[in-house]
Amino acid sequence: MPEGIEQYIVNITANAKKDLREIISYIAQDNPKTALKILEKIEAKIDTLDHFPHRGGYVPEL
Repeated sequence: MPEGIEQYIVNITANAKKDLREIISYIAQDNPKTALKILEKIEAKIDTLDHFPHRGGYVPEL
């Protein structure tokens, strides 16, 4: 890792994993290939969170 870049630990909650499985399963009912592509894209974004933890937005209701 380049010097000066802080690395964080990313923990994915059990509820988040469950939600992701349900979403991908729902999409896969109509199009398994698309479901796999979406899952890969989501996992790739998750993998970058250790370097960019503030990426994205917050849902005000939460």
